[in-house]
Amino acid sequence: MKKTRVIIASDIHLCHTDWYGVPTAERMERLVKHLNEEYDKDPYETIIFLGDYSLDHWNHGDVPGSYLTGTCNTKNFMEKYASRLKAPYSVFIAGNHEMYGHEKWKEITGFERRCSVVVGDYLFVVDDTFDTNLDPTCDIDAVDTQINIKFVREEMAKYPDKKVILCAHHFAFNKESREAHELVLDPRVVCMFSGHVHRSSVYTMPDDWNNKLLFRTGNYSYSKENPPMLSMWGFRDVYLSDDEVTSRYIVPENTIIYKGEEVTVPYGTQDEATVKIK
Repeated sequence: MKKTRVIIASDIHLCHTDWYGVPTAERMERLVKHLNEEYDKDPYETIIFLGDYSLDHWNHGDVPGSYLTGTCNTKNFMEKYASRLKAPYSVFIAGNHEMYGHEKWKEITGFERRCSVVVGDYLFVVDDTFDTNLDPTCDIDAVDTQINIKFVREEMAKYPDKKVILCAHHFAFNKESREAHELVLDPRVVCMFSGHVHRSSVYTMPDDWNNKLLFRTGNYSYSKENPPMLSMWGFRDVYLSDDEVTSRYIVPENTIIYKGEEVTVPYGTQDEATVKIK
C-alpha cells in the first residue's frame, strides 16, 4: 500500500531567548539538520508549518516583541533557515506571536494567513484562529478566535472528493459554535492537527465530537512538560494512505543543559496513533 509522508511543525521561536543551554542560532541549525536528515531517511512531500516562528509581537514583562523594535524574525526564519530545507513547505500560517495583517503577512512570507493544500487524496485546510487585532502598534498577546466555518466549507467544496484534515495553530474547542461542532462531525473530516501548547500528545475528542483525534505538534523551542524531555524538540510526521492516517512525534537526538547538567536526548518517536477511514 503506497503511503505519502508529510511533516507538520510548529512553535519554533527564532528569537532573543536561548533554551536548555543552546544558543538560538545553533538551535535553528539543528532544526534544519534534523528536518533534512528525516527527508534523507524517508522523503516527505511537503512541510506544513503551523505558526510561532518568532516572538515578533510578544508582550511579556520587560521583554518586548522584536518587530516593533525593527526585527522581523519570521522573515529571518524563512530566509536563513526554511530556505535550506530539502522539501518544500506548502503552508506557512501565523501563530499567536505573528500578528501581521493579511497584506503584511503575504509580503513577508508569500502566503495567506489561512490556506489549504492538497496532498494526494487529502485536503489539509489550515485556518487562522488568531486573526483579530492584527498589525498592532504595540506589543500584544493574541486572543484565539473561532474556526472560520465559511472558509473551511468553501475549501472543502472546491475539492469534494478529498478527505479533509483540519489544521490551525490552535483550536479552542471549548469556545466553538454549533457550526464548528457540525464541521468536525462531518464524515469527510478525518482528524485535526494544532500547535501552540508546546506539547506532543494525541487528544481524543469527547463522544459528542465522535471521538475524533487532535494531534498536537510539540515544539522546537521550549517544552511545557516537566521534565522537558517528555516532549522535547521535534515535529510530527503524517503517513497518508487510502484507508488510514498515521502520525507520530519525532524527537531527534539533541544534547541540552537541564538543571545545570548536560543531557543527551536520544532519537525516538512517541504519541503515535492511527485513524482508520471507513
